[in-house]
Amino acid sequence: MSRKLIAMVIVLVFVFPLIFSVSSSEAASPSVIGLKYAHHNPPGGTAQKKMMEPWIKKVEEGTKGKVKFTLYPASALGPPPQQYDLVVKGIADMCWTPTGFTAGRFPMSEISNLPCLGVMSSRAGSRIMWELQEKFKKEFEKEYAGVKLIQFSVAPPVALYTSKKAIRSYDDLKGLKLRAFGGPPTTFLNNAGGSAVNMPIPDVYMSLQKGVIDGWAIDWVGFDDYKSYEVCKYATEVGFYMPLLYTVMNINTWNSLPPDVRQVIQGVSGSAGVEYEANVWDSEAARLKSVNKGRGVEVIDLSSAELKKWSDLAKPAWMEYAQRLEGKGLPGTAVINELMSLVQKYK
Repeated sequence: MSRKLIAMVIVLVFVFPLIFSVSSSEAASPSVIGLKYAHHNPPGGTAQKKMMEPWIKKVEEGTKGKVKFTLYPASALGPPPQQYDLVVKGIADMCWTPTGFTAGRFPMSEISNLPCLGVMSSRAGSRIMWELQEKFKKEFEKEYAGVKLIQFSVAPPVALYTSKKAIRSYDDLKGLKLRAFGGPPTTFLNNAGGSAVNMPIPDVYMSLQKGVIDGWAIDWVGFDDYKSYEVCKYATEVGFYMPLLYTVMNINTWNSLPPDVRQVIQGVSGSAGVEYEANVWDSEAARLKSVNKGRGVEVIDLSSAELKKWSDLAKPAWMEYAQRLEGKGLPGTAVINELMSLVQKYK
């Protein structure tokens, strides 16, 4: 028997049964649904490690392995302002991103960015915004047309962090260049005599280091994730605004999921997901505030009278925003009134 013939026999006898075995095994097991999950945060940051990954684990375990997620952190699929469009276009199946990256696009949701409402915890802010969307469901569904809204997450209320000059009163805002969300926060800072600056988060560290900006508005978790403690000496606790982040899924992806998979996702999302993430936010904010005090960051707590002054000076921005919503055909006055009622409920 020739060597070539012997080799062919070996292949047929030993290798072919292995191929058949693998193919049969794959055919017998149900196909796994792969979902791409995009976000802008660092891969080792709090949002991914303590919020997204636990949520993913619950879904994967709850569906008994029918669903498998792949995370794309640090804007791997596209820059932060494009995260929502990545989902709409099907480039990503899901995303987790703040409304503040696209000021004006989500007018109902951006109510959370109204300055100085007096909300000082993620738990309060998250409940306020989730109940608000339940009250005005028709308007919120229209706002997120083309996607399935999975849940909201409201980060801990924003403090103001500065590199050289401490903010101890409203008057100290004058002349400062501060990175903040667009919309009402920008209006408030400009009215105070400061200059609001819009820039991508990755540019903030170098801009602080070089003196391009004097500080920025962020929560304690973001402050720590982006190592701002290396360039900021002061933190002023003012509850500047409530950064709202949404988790959404491409509507075609959602509709294509088996009913039992959708049921599992809904079971760990919505109000349940809101509560879970709020607890993570608040516990992490408290821990990181303490950590950064230890690093030498001075934490400035404004007096009740000073906080009231900020809120009183912010009220024109609230009313202006209500009128802006009315101009878009949205129930601006009713929404603001409900917001204020919920603030008092959970404050």
